[in-house]
Amino acid sequence: MKLRFLLISSFLLLFLFLQAQTYNLTVSEESYTPLENSISLTNDEIWDDEEYSFPIEIDFEYFGDKLDTLFVDVNGLVANTSFENIGSESFVSFILPFYNDLIDLGYISEESMSNISYLIDGEEGSRILKIEWNNVGFYDDYYDNQADPSFVNFQLWLYELDNAIEFHYGDSKVDSELVFQYYGGGPIAGLMDTYNETTDIYDEFAVLIGDPAKPNVILWEGEVDFEYTQLLDSVPMPNTVYRFDLMDVSTTEIQALSQNFSIYPNPVLTQLSIVSERVDSEIQSISIFSNDGRWIRTINSDFSNINVSDLWSGVYHIHIHTQESLAVKRFVKVD
Repeated sequence: MKLRFLLISSFLLLFLFLQAQTYNLTVSEESYTPLENSISLTNDEIWDDEEYSFPIEIDFEYFGDKLDTLFVDVNGLVANTSFENIGSESFVSFILPFYNDLIDLGYISEESMSNISYLIDGEEGSRILKIEWNNVGFYDDYYDNQADPSFVNFQLWLYELDNAIEFHYGDSKVDSELVFQYYGGGPIAGLMDTYNETTDIYDEFAVLIGDPAKPNVILWEGEVDFEYTQLLDSVPMPNTVYRFDLMDVSTTEIQALSQNFSIYPNPVLTQLSIVSERVDSEIQSISIFSNDGRWIRTINSDFSNINVSDLWSGVYHIHIHTQESLAVKRFVKVD
């Protein structure tokens, strides 16, 4: 793998939990290989908006919950079918490697051209569950572009050994104006801890946005309204891999690392600087949140010269991401 960059994205909102789970996101290049001898879910039948389920078989945890039977939506979404019911409300977790309105390219010809399948690689204890969407089309340009329809190939990998998650992207040809006319320039991709089916509320939904070669990660909570500026700008290039590695971070660890950083001036009017007190606490990126937990922006360079002049007066929090862990500092913006 050729590593492009490292971005640590936090699923921790301030100090709401004693023990929080974060995922480190790495973007790399690895040759895309279609699955061989996989088990088909679609079974050579044409599909549009179908749903499938199968036992996961490997030992895998997602946000601390063990997955047993997976629900696979043909539209590029995977969920745990073990719904948690609390009172009259129902909750489920999602993994979204490439969410869009997808369709079998053979839908009109009535001969399937798009297979969705899975297989398990490796020995027990270190197995990998791989799910593939092969040569799938897009509903939004399918009927208007029959002569040369858009298509995409992608896979979701779940690692038994360390509960890591990978999104793999293969060859694609996409007319973005037709395919993403309702969402923007690219697919919805990310990890969702909890979705309340009863209230239609999302809890801790980390979404990839911006340049697919170096995406930022934002955290959404509440009712999500997908805006053009809050998704990937385009389809990831072939051979792109997004890997999410699980890391447990305690509040004590975050507080300890936070002592290694200073921010000034504080209060601040226009320019803010972050200084590391330790050489081994190198900053990878920083994310600014409002006092009520709303993501403002993510910055990947020039941490000694951060422009905050456009912020409203009030209290803000900075998540400082390092290779070591996560630190959180607070500052006050004044006019």
